[in-house]
Amino acid sequence: SGTTDAALPKLTFTAEEESDMNSVMTNVNTYRSEFATKVIMGLESAEDFDKYTAKLKDFGIERVIGYYQAALERYNKR
Repeated sequence: SGTTDAALPKLTFTAEEESDMNSVMTNVNTYRSEFATKVIMGLESAEDFDKYTAKLKDFGIERVIGYYQAALERYNKR
């Protein structure tokens, strides 16, 4: 919808990558939302960011980053 659409490549993922990403990102997005709400409400401190990033790693966020890297490499080979 904006000028960024044309600037970003259309990445494609394998079925396996997409399935795993959907699972990981469901957990990541839920946790991100809950953590942000807790920070806003004062139940968590923004200083707990290391705990937050560790939890994202536990969910598999680094695999998702790897999938994006692999998709970008496939795109660049076209």
